[in-house]
Amino acid sequence: MAWHTCNSRQECPGSHADLLILAFPLYIDSLPFLMTKALQVITKHRLENPNRLPQSVVAISNNGFIEAHQNNVALAICHQFAKQSQIAWAGALAMGAGEALSSGQPLRPPLARYAIKALSITADALSKGHTVPHEAATLIGKSPFPIVLWRWLFARVGTSTFQRQASANGLSRKQMVDRPYAQSARISTTG
Repeated sequence: MAWHTCNSRQECPGSHADLLILAFPLYIDSLPFLMTKALQVITKHRLENPNRLPQSVVAISNNGFIEAHQNNVALAICHQFAKQSQIAWAGALAMGAGEALSSGQPLRPPLARYAIKALSITADALSKGHTVPHEAATLIGKSPFPIVLWRWLFARVGTSTFQRQASANGLSRKQMVDRPYAQSARISTTG
């Protein structure tokens, strides 16, 4: 796969946008590879182009855990990108329980009510040239589930998802818990 690179004589995608929106799922406490690659290309192009336009950037990250703070490292990387590429930081939104709220589908109330409202507040602020409001950043991080219910749901849904995937791949429940490398007999220490 060839990667698009930009130099000072070429147009770089997004170079004429006044606002860049980085929206991505959390990947092992960080950015997915393609997002990282895009940030590298954008930074290089901006720093090599003396006639660059002023831009702002906002980052939106979601993860499968209930805690929105799991996104903090990835969003700090985005903030650092903004500094290094000389783009104004417009803020960030960190959403937890992303998979439970959307599963790749549009957000719908009532479960996604906080995320929907936070995105609406943010869109309004950004359209007026403002940064992400504190209210929106706080609201999107609010869990739609009580923690006790979340833990129960996570265990139940996770287990059923694993069982469904195992079955689709021809594995039984017994095979899922097999321990082929475990010692089959205890070694006697007496004797």
